[in-house]
Amino acid sequence: MSKNHLVICDIDGMRYPSNEMRTQWDGLVVHKKNYTSRHPQDLIKSIPDDTSVSPVRMEAADVFVSGAEDITFGLVDEFNNPVVSENGEYIQCPPTSGELYNDSDIPVGTF
Repeated sequence: MSKNHLVICDIDGMRYPSNEMRTQWDGLVVHKKNYTSRHPQDLIKSIPDDTSVSPVRMEAADVFVSGAEDITFGLVDEFNNPVVSENGEYIQCPPTSGELYNDSDIPVGTF
């Protein structure tokens, strides 16, 4: 009895003597002409990326600039209190539309 039996190749489906067969890295039994070794790039270990975050500054608190003017009292501060002059009088708002400016001088549209 011969030890050289026929084996079917997993790549091309042909029968070959067992002494011409090899087992690939992925488990396929193939003829020596169909044999491919594992690619060297498959064996490279990757270097993990540094995912740490550099020191982070907290976002500064929002600062609201009070440019709001109350028509009743005149100018107001950031706490909505009327602004009073040194002699105790309320500081009046500057004139609004039409008194200092022509309505045609005020730009209209989206900016």
